[in-house]
Amino acid sequence: MNKEHGFQSPDDLLDAAIEAMKSTPVSIVSDDLIDAKSVHMPSPVDRRLDRRRWVVQTALAASILLGIAAFYWMHLSVPTTAFAQVLQQVEKTKTFQGKVIMEEGSGTLTVWGDRMRFVSFDGRSEAIADAATKKSIQMDHVEKSAYHIEGNTPLFMLDLVQTFRELAASATQPVNDYVAPDGKRYPGLKGRTEWKVDGKSVPVEIQVWTDPNTKLPVRMKIIPQTSPDEAFVIDEAQFDLVLDESKFDLKVPEGYQEFGQQELKEPLSRDEAAKLVIKPGVGVGQVTFGMSRDELVAIMGEPEIDQFDTYLSYPSIGVQFCLTGRRPDRIGLIILNPADAANLKRHDFPGKSAEGIGIGSTREEVIAAFGKPDKESDQVPANVAAQRIYYKDHAILFSLPGGKVVQIVMYPKEDVK
Repeated sequence: MNKEHGFQSPDDLLDAAIEAMKSTPVSIVSDDLIDAKSVHMPSPVDRRLDRRRWVVQTALAASILLGIAAFYWMHLSVPTTAFAQVLQQVEKTKTFQGKVIMEEGSGTLTVWGDRMRFVSFDGRSEAIADAATKKSIQMDHVEKSAYHIEGNTPLFMLDLVQTFRELAASATQPVNDYVAPDGKRYPGLKGRTEWKVDGKSVPVEIQVWTDPNTKLPVRMKIIPQTSPDEAFVIDEAQFDLVLDESKFDLKVPEGYQEFGQQELKEPLSRDEAAKLVIKPGVGVGQVTFGMSRDELVAIMGEPEIDQFDTYLSYPSIGVQFCLTGRRPDRIGLIILNPADAANLKRHDFPGKSAEGIGIGSTREEVIAAFGKPDKESDQVPANVAAQRIYYKDHAILFSLPGGKVVQIVMYPKEDVK
């Protein structure tokens, strides 16, 4: 296993793919909004939200496994014969495969040097990444869509070498043996460290069980201490499998709709941007909730990206109009600075509200303009730290990792319950 990957830690989330990973968190619509629209949203919306969660958790699992060699390498500072023996065995291996088991997005992860491949158990979703080139693709084999990501993809979000250096320096404790279905027992150890994400420290406990004969790990459990319900397991670990190199090819199958390689238009001029006024609960510029696709196109022109005739994106402007809600053929959701895979390459949305609030505004400026939020969440899932504030009466949600707005989600006032 290669322990010298060039992992980088972006300042925010998602940037060489969107200055992406450095400035925009993966967007997940607020729980309130999901609940409010769950009866009315068509299945594509559920698929979109599921896909975003899958990307987040898949990236974390991949990052952990690609760092597994570094984990044991760094444990040399722990004076235990067990870890020294594990190190000797892991350094001899070249490939790894394991089952990633979590509440959503479970599948098989395979690592070969700098390359990674993750396939969901149902075969629908697949991700392939190359750490050397920092390129990856994510495919939906049912929708026949493929997303290209370059630069600081989720795979490189965490500085894993530093993570496991800190883990090695922490206290190591034994854990109960793992008893496999065949009755075989495996001894285990655990340690704790902290991941630095967007300037915040996220404590993580990592438990590892090894084969007493081969001294290789067979099972791992990763537990984010701030959200232990998001813990996941890497099971049935195998090393030095004979692999088919073609399975790691970043070439997209024929017939798939590809996203992420489009060329952006020049940013809007100041006068053009001034026309894109953010109107909470109403719309953006001349575009209002309830408009049809044809009405949108008459104002904005044809979408640069059209996903499933539902998500109409203009990445050169940094906005996405979604035909969802009570009338699925009408605009029912607007996302400023969308951060799904298809929109990782984009310009920031340049418009502002009448109060002067837009992308880049501070938390204090938002509250001064809109008052005390109806709901705040300091959300720190496994790979993104993002504070969100939500205004029910204005039907608007702001994501502010680091205290500045990086994304705005809007929906019709009539959809507020």
